[in-house]
Amino acid sequence: MRAVVIGPHKTPYYHAFFFFDILFPSNYPTWPPKLFCQSQGLDLNHPSLQPDGKLFLSLLETGECWDPNQSNLLQVLVAIQRLALNFKPYSTELEKREYNRNAIIFTSEAIVRTLERPPRDFEDFVAGHFRQRAHAILMNYKEHMDESKGMTQLFIKLLRALEGTGAYCKHHLSQEILEKVSMEERSTNYGIFSRVLAQAKNLADSLA
Repeated sequence: MRAVVIGPHKTPYYHAFFFFDILFPSNYPTWPPKLFCQSQGLDLNHPSLQPDGKLFLSLLETGECWDPNQSNLLQVLVAIQRLALNFKPYSTELEKREYNRNAIIFTSEAIVRTLERPPRDFEDFVAGHFRQRAHAILMNYKEHMDESKGMTQLFIKLLRALEGTGAYCKHHLSQEILEKVSMEERSTNYGIFSRVLAQAKNLADSLA
């Protein structure tokens, strides 16, 4: 069985998808189900969601919070959204900014990878979800965005991936961002031209 949890509002995970593969043991509901997050191989900067897919949640610990007479899968999924994805491990404003910045970087990369390789049978669902929410996702990213080259490049990457769903996103490109992208593209093109020229010169020298 597979389920998807959507990142909650006012978090770096806003509107992102978290797919979970669910395994029910033979003695369920005496024992809780096992959930594995499809993290796309990314470290989502979250103590409950590991890069290898392991999920740490107290409700899934037998003998602690799991009650076979009352606990169920819906409670687990709600706990992931309300508790795990609202985790706030910081105590100062500086720590908050740094944590949110790192979290949104990994989350945005996960969105791009999900759009590039959506889970089987979820292709239309994934495209429709991100097409309708592209504006909110980009606004959330810009809220945590700094002036670094890496975040600018990821913003463009995210925007283009969202445009691939049919969403109109060009109004999110400020003049400053466009200028940065133009400079980087010119630098990249010059680098390619220089390498080709050097290879041609080496070839000519070898034939001389």
